[in-house]
Amino acid sequence: MSGLEQKTSEEIRTMLEQGVTQSLEQPYKAVADDPENPDMTEAIQQAVAKKNKGGRPKSANPKVFTGIRLDPDIIERFKAEGKGWQTRINAVLREWVDTHPAR
Repeated sequence: MSGLEQKTSEEIRTMLEQGVTQSLEQPYKAVADDPENPDMTEAIQQAVAKKNKGGRPKSANPKVFTGIRLDPDIIERFKAEGKGWQTRINAVLREWVDTHPAR
């Protein structure tokens, strides 16, 4: 696709208003005519649609986001043990809740 010149959005808008679309369609036609860029088949489209549903599975008991202020030395201590420091803080709080009945 050599020889394509860069156009600003304002230039493209003006060209569209004037009905000039040939030079705008040219790059897309070149891609469509490229033998190494075949159209997606139905099977490929379905595979892509399935693959793009990634991410983690939904949790039955999702965590709740909250902002909490803790002393810097507490955070430093948990972070010093590496990844998973928030999970470790949660475990400590869970242990405390489990051993201290609600009033």
